[in-house]
Amino acid sequence: AKNQGHTPTELVIEEHNVEAFVDHGVHPPQGVSPLVVSALANSDVVVQGIPYISRSLPVQDETFLFTQYAVRVQRVFSDPSGRVRPGDTIIVSRQGGVLVVQGIPVRAVETAFDQFTLNVPYVFALKRVPHTETYLAIASWTFVLSNGVVTSASKLDAKTLRAKSSEQFVNDLQEVLKSRR
Repeated sequence: AKNQGHTPTELVIEEHNVEAFVDHGVHPPQGVSPLVVSALANSDVVVQGIPYISRSLPVQDETFLFTQYAVRVQRVFSDPSGRVRPGDTIIVSRQGGVLVVQGIPVRAVETAFDQFTLNVPYVFALKRVPHTETYLAIASWTFVLSNGVVTSASKLDAKTLRAKSSEQFVNDLQEVLKSRR
């Protein structure tokens, strides 16, 4: 009806499922963001990796899309299961994506979390998807590495997590992980 009977040139579905990080009074090591502490405390695997291939698929009820990324692991910060090693390729999924349906591009947008840029390194604090070999990326737990600087991939948390050099960010990760042992 909105297009008066004409086929749309593109269909955009926007959802906002990502919530801003809430600090629950966790006392991180000095200079480390509570956001980083939370990501490490609640994730199953923490890796640095580069997404290099992606494909979008509909969610089970076909009301939204998700995208699976093949991610080449560069570094493993934490994996208690011992399954993931540097050089491995893992599948990382996240909400949103683009898919052509009956000749019409459908773009599903998670407004608080841009799709990953291929061939750009990220630090992912991931949840394992039960009964699969796939990991779930969460906005607040995903960090972009660009020109030696790390920032939050979450649009909501980018304001509260100050950018750090990749060296300092890795030091923060290691400090938090060391305190968890």
